[in-house]
Amino acid sequence: MLIVTASLSQTFESQLCLRNIPDQQRPDFHKWLRFYLDFCAKYASDPKLTASYAGFDEKLQSKGQSDAQRMVARRASTIYYRMIGTLQSPPTPISNSTAKNANNPLLSSSSGTPTPDSSSQVGLPATKREMPQPEVTDQPMKLTGANWEAIYEQLKNAINVRHYSNKAWQAYRYWLQQFQTFTKSKDTGLLDEAANAEKSRAV
Repeated sequence: MLIVTASLSQTFESQLCLRNIPDQQRPDFHKWLRFYLDFCAKYASDPKLTASYAGFDEKLQSKGQSDAQRMVARRASTIYYRMIGTLQSPPTPISNSTAKNANNPLLSSSSGTPTPDSSSQVGLPATKREMPQPEVTDQPMKLTGANWEAIYEQLKNAINVRHYSNKAWQAYRYWLQQFQTFTKSKDTGLLDEAANAEKSRAV
């Protein structure tokens, strides 16, 4: 079993504290983080990629872990991703009154209340029960750090349609992970543009 370093464990503990995770639940969060990192080390998956979680969740399901246990594992992994910067925390909505107070230094103050933990809703690749929803955004495409979960979902669907074995899915997923690492998680739209440009030059 992989041993989590003391510095990583302490940083993770501080993240649990910031998210108001109850003290009695924190040992479980540490346990699932350790299991996730151990899984990645065993199967040569990059623990910093959210795509690695899909295989981990499948392993938990095959081992008969309950939905509640898998949810705690999912939350623990999401907190880890946010801690290392793979995922960005969701922005906090600003009300009109808050915006007005921000312009007045006498009224503006920080309550110091930690933001609620939303790790169970955002960021990780969807499991069989949770299909990813299309995301409408005006943000520019990323050169690094883009979310590839839709690509993994498309690959999994293609494997299922062709009735390939689970071993075939694991093999395809492994090489997709290698390609994602090679491109530094570049937005797939940019990869499409580069491929089309290459085709036009060939013609």
